[in-house]
Amino acid sequence: MQLGQLRSDSIIGLCLLSVLGVVGLSGLMLLPVLLGAYVDFLGFSESHAGWVTSANLAGIALMSLLVSFQVRHRSLYQIAFWGLILMLLFDALSMLSGGLKQLLFFRFMSGLGGGAVQAVVAAAIARSSIAGRGYGIYIGFQFVLPAIAFYLLPAFLQRFGLNGLMVLLLALELLFLLFAKVLNSYPLPEQASSQLKGTWRSSHLALLISKPSLLSLFALCFYGIANAGFYAYVERFGLHSGLANQQVGDVLALANFLAVAGAALVYYLGDKHGFLRPLSIGIFIQVLSMLCLLQGAGWAYYAGVIVWSLAWAFSWPFFLSMQASLDKSGSVVAAGQCSNLIGNAMGPLIFSFALSADSYVPLITVAIVFFILSLLPMLGVAKYLPDGSVEYEKQ
Repeated sequence: MQLGQLRSDSIIGLCLLSVLGVVGLSGLMLLPVLLGAYVDFLGFSESHAGWVTSANLAGIALMSLLVSFQVRHRSLYQIAFWGLILMLLFDALSMLSGGLKQLLFFRFMSGLGGGAVQAVVAAAIARSSIAGRGYGIYIGFQFVLPAIAFYLLPAFLQRFGLNGLMVLLLALELLFLLFAKVLNSYPLPEQASSQLKGTWRSSHLALLISKPSLLSLFALCFYGIANAGFYAYVERFGLHSGLANQQVGDVLALANFLAVAGAALVYYLGDKHGFLRPLSIGIFIQVLSMLCLLQGAGWAYYAGVIVWSLAWAFSWPFFLSMQASLDKSGSVVAAGQCSNLIGNAMGPLIFSFALSADSYVPLITVAIVFFILSLLPMLGVAKYLPDGSVEYEKQ
């Protein structure tokens, strides 16, 4: 089997792409664990730990935007290769620094590498003949792999510390330098290279600033703020509910394992019911699950986090599918990753101002507001995608 010669609908290829994307997004996928580790092992305050995680996410977001301008013109494999090299370098340097300013810079630079990797993965899936289901697979891996990590990392961190975790990440990055060639199986489709010729759409910037694209970019930014802001403090929320560290890790692991059911449902549904209706249902369930957390009891934490994660895994692929419908080259999806990650970077910082010494109610309130804001622009995007259409040029 040649990694660079797989069919675009190959399940093996989509699975390899998905794991590669998760490696690029490790700063986001492990966000609550990393934030807690910065507090527990480096002595940072929760606010300062939020700054460090935000710096990493800011790097991912910035490079995602830059890569979105290159996916039509550059080899996806080459972009991912140098992104992994950048991650390797600055993840290694992060182990040598305990100071806040230095670590902020190193995590930002590592984020640039991760942003390159995840952006080309998102673009490659958009080029698949089963993009909607491909994103379902991708999101499934974004939950099952962190689930394994959440289950194993509490004990791992106690034994090996934060540097042990960084060594583990370095090993994964080295491994996927070998598997990144799978990206060569997803060249620019002929329809994407020709559909925009001779019209105003031939400008990449014009495509991105078209009304449906802009609406989707704002929506994904708001969704990123809501998810990352809440997710960054979900571990602390469990401790506030009276659970021990290991119990919180078990809840997060279980929630991520069960959330795969949400992504599997996306794979089953495809575009049978369009994109907007299931997206709206998923966001509504996320809001309800956070209201459950206001009970402040251990059982409410279990139920709320599990349902919230399942709804997240269900909702997120529909955002990506709607964006992939606007442009099959993957440019809009890659730019959407940037806008979402800008939100991810802003989330922990914004939510840090909503922290209260004795209550997490303000934090949940802010999250609900941003979830609602994320849905509103997609109502406009849906007008350009009748009956779940995946061809923007028909409009």
